Amino acid sequence: MGLAGGGPDGVVSFLRRSEIGDAETGSATSENRHFVKLPGLNSTADDSYGDISDDGKTIVFQSNRAGSADIYVWRTGQGLVNFSGLNDPSAADMNPRISGNGRYVVFYSDRTGNADVYLYDLTAGAYIDLPGLNTEYNERFPDIGADGSVLAFQLSGSPDNIEGNADIRFYSIGSKKMLPTVSGWLNTKDDELLPSLNRDGTLTVFGGLERDDSQGGYDVCLWKNTAGRLAEPDARLNTAYTEGAPSLSADGGFLALVSDRNDPDLGHRGRDIFLFDLASEEFLFLPGLNSVFEEGAPALSENAKYILFHSKRPGGQGGYDIYLYTRDTGDNTTASESYIEDGIVTASGKPVANAAVRALGADGKTVGTATTDDSGRFSLTVRKGTALPVTYRTDTAGAEVVTDEAGDETDVSDFGAGDLKFTRVWIEDRAEAGFLSTVKFDIEATEPAYSISVKTYLKAGELSESELNSGNDFEPDYILAGVLIDRLGQRGADITQPIVREQKDLVTVIRYVPGSNNLKAQVEHSFVVPSEIRQGVYTVVFEVGVSEDSAIQDEETGDLSVNRMLASDLVTVINPDKPDLRILSAKLDSNSFELPSARPDAASVAEISELNLNMEVESAAQDAKLPVDISFELEIDGQKYPMSFFSISEQGLPVKSEKQTYPPRCRREDREGYPAGKRCASLFSQEQVGKTYHLFIAAAAYDALKAKAEDTTCTLVITVDPANTVAEYSDNKVDNVMRMPVMFLTQTQAPGYSKTWFDYSRAESYGNNNFGVGYKAESGMTYSRVGNLLPFAADFNGGNELWARVFGYKTAVLNMNAEFDFNVDKVTKSYFDYLVTAFDKRVWGKRYYIPSSDADEIKLWNTQDEKGNEKYSKDTGNAQKKEKDFMVGPVPVTVVGGLTGEVGIRGEVRYIKTNKMVLDAGPYASLTGTLEGGVGLVAGDPVIETAGTDIDLTLINISLKLKPSVQILPSDAGKPSFGFEAPVELSTLDGKAYIFAKPSSVKYRFNIIEWDGLSYKLPFFPKLSATFGASD
Repeated sequence: MGLAGGGPDGVVSFLRRSEIGDAETGSATSENRHFVKLPGLNSTADDSYGDISDDGKTIVFQSNRAGSADIYVWRTGQGLVNFSGLNDPSAADMNPRISGNGRYVVFYSDRTGNADVYLYDLTAGAYIDLPGLNTEYNERFPDIGADGSVLAFQLSGSPDNIEGNADIRFYSIGSKKMLPTVSGWLNTKDDELLPSLNRDGTLTVFGGLERDDSQGGYDVCLWKNTAGRLAEPDARLNTAYTEGAPSLSADGGFLALVSDRNDPDLGHRGRDIFLFDLASEEFLFLPGLNSVFEEGAPALSENAKYILFHSKRPGGQGGYDIYLYTRDTGDNTTASESYIEDGIVTASGKPVANAAVRALGADGKTVGTATTDDSGRFSLTVRKGTALPVTYRTDTAGAEVVTDEAGDETDVSDFGAGDLKFTRVWIEDRAEAGFLSTVKFDIEATEPAYSISVKTYLKAGELSESELNSGNDFEPDYILAGVLIDRLGQRGADITQPIVREQKDLVTVIRYVPGSNNLKAQVEHSFVVPSEIRQGVYTVVFEVGVSEDSAIQDEETGDLSVNRMLASDLVTVINPDKPDLRILSAKLDSNSFELPSARPDAASVAEISELNLNMEVESAAQDAKLPVDISFELEIDGQKYPMSFFSISEQGLPVKSEKQTYPPRCRREDREGYPAGKRCASLFSQEQVGKTYHLFIAAAAYDALKAKAEDTTCTLVITVDPANTVAEYSDNKVDNVMRMPVMFLTQTQAPGYSKTWFDYSRAESYGNNNFGVGYKAESGMTYSRVGNLLPFAADFNGGNELWARVFGYKTAVLNMNAEFDFNVDKVTKSYFDYLVTAFDKRVWGKRYYIPSSDADEIKLWNTQDEKGNEKYSKDTGNAQKKEKDFMVGPVPVTVVGGLTGEVGIRGEVRYIKTNKMVLDAGPYASLTGTLEGGVGLVAGDPVIETAGTDIDLTLINISLKLKPSVQILPSDAGKPSFGFEAPVELSTLDGKAYIFAKPSSVKYRFNIIEWDGLSYKLPFFPKLSATFGASD
């Protein structure tokens, strides 16, 4: 029986296809209304393991887009929302879960060296202490009840666990203490994993691995916390296959899980998501949610209205992406949209041709009519607003109408689907375990058929046709491969183009035979020979049938012998005695790059890498037991230069690494026929290992590219086992190396400026060597284009420095650097960042990327809070104190000088949807010099009546706005333009500073500094603008 909704037994018609996603790509079609757009959420890295608030408006998830795993928060209408302090850049923060109101986020992190649980308050922007929860062991995979009162998590390695395996624990957030658990029922000698809670923590679902009460190796278990016992859901919840990664809705009525029960042997190696209604104990129909690729980590909102999950299906941004599926949860009293109804009219199990069919709404009105074709099938449209359920009638005596849609009152009986048979089969006579092989076969049906499965079996020795069809059950030794064909006999014109499906190594090509009404097809299927097949000589048996998922369709039983066919030759399977390392896939975010802003330094890690690479490797034959290294090089004009990538050191610090090493690791032996114990390998046979690499060029490569006057084609060279330390099967090293062309794009420097506006240390500016102040600003802009084409990217850099001198000691009071990098081809990778230092200490700085948004104008950053107060302002205190001795007449006076005042930045950065980026921000400062005096007394000094300092000195008041802008438009929409200006307001006051002394009757005074006031309000630089035509 199929797992779906609709009829009383939860069976969905195999005839219904209009709501399901594209069968070839697995992606949602344009008609599929179930998927919600998530602008700005996904990236080209792996975005995965998400959770959703009850209202569906807040999503938390894990992503490695910045290198290591971090937690991200996305909100409807806002996009990605930054929470300062949420992530630790030196650690991996993983597997977030959110409370029902979207306020609290719980996750685990290795920031202390062990895996610990952390709870963060998004409203307060602070962590909540969890005393007594974390231990010296590993706490992972936490969940929080929707009401925010209870945490559940997985504890591993603790001696308090039964036999030391993973157990489930509970923690009260209100009382700040652990809650008791029941051993032997909840936790057993086996593993309990990945807990998920309902609203108040009274119900917990979790994964049970190898428990004594399991139906398969990995099952879903439901624990009633208040009753202290396991629930007993319908037996259909778990199977002999894998069921795991469970998620419970806040109301406790629905349970989502991941299972490979669909097609475990049919080449569909990914897993699918299922939704179980705990009240009706039935699986619900989720049209279009699953694809032929892997779906995982489901999370449910209230009433399971929303299902959040990750998938590697095509059409995403790259790697794993987050998808949000909205489920039909209404009362279904009327059709929410028009849909196509397919069905068949049968009599005594046989289709009836030319039968009239009427569709009746629940109000008795006829909503559609149709006539069956020669195979008894019909199709009609049920209009939006039709009263449900819809029933179907035919006037043909003794016949019934068979459909099975949501809202129908009909149950689907079995009916014949004609006769399926092979006409030709072929396989290579030699196959190597872990390597690619190919099967081919011709197949045909006498009637249209759906969800046709073809399996290829191996039987040791030689098997005859008579033995195969003797009536005894055929028991193969191994399943070699499997193919799923959606349908044979589609109505309409001949399908002339081959249908190609690819999933990594699995490639299936289906060609329909012209003139056969699409009832005949030639199929070619490439696959990797399973590594568990033992070496030997085998008979190959091809078998065709209807997939078990299509429970309403049976094949005629008159002659099932043609459903099996022997290959004409025996096949010899060879077991390689060594590993075979290979690069399974490699994909760059972009095939072009530019020079970094500065020459690379091996000791420092830049925030932006030159290339971002998503890559998977594997050992295709035996396990690789030695460490496996991967290196990266950039080839320029035949010369190779090593590349490094972002990684985290053992001390938790960001570093550059030139070699990725997969060390050996051990796990429990899980292969049949192998002795029990541990299985240790760096790469396990036929198990793909993936990683995202943020690659940096070396200083030598930088120098070579810096000398280039035009764009240059380079090559990224990826090498697995570059030192050839791993002995491979047949010494096969060809697939250890991959060469990927990349384009280095030169940049053009627009005219820049550097100007010192004033310098009060100069004598002509009334200054001297004791006190002084100065201001300097620089700006520069580079742009990129290919040949004489219009620019497609630009980078602006602006720097400002305000310095002051106190008794000859010069210090940088304020230094601000602002940059924006804008690329019209990669808008969401464009950014603005700033760095502000005061007295040589970093006080502010951050990078902001352009989010994906439908708004016409996006304010990336501004310096004011919600009340209009300036956020980026710093009181200098009495900084840069220095002292100097003066002789005032005969009296020695010690003077301490310093600076007081306020420094900061003001302004904003905007992105306008006409591909324009504008910065309107800059520094401001107000500085006053301070003096404090004291008298130094020596023997014989006269009597001092008065001594001290006097000051009336404002050094500077300055406010400067950098106003660069870049607008890049398509050539048919206008001309690209760059602009830059810097209006400045600056003033100083008349002033003087002096020290004085009055010994006895004579008064002495000594001027330290004085100057006249100045005031400016004019452009700091001449206004810069540039407009490009097609040939500029």
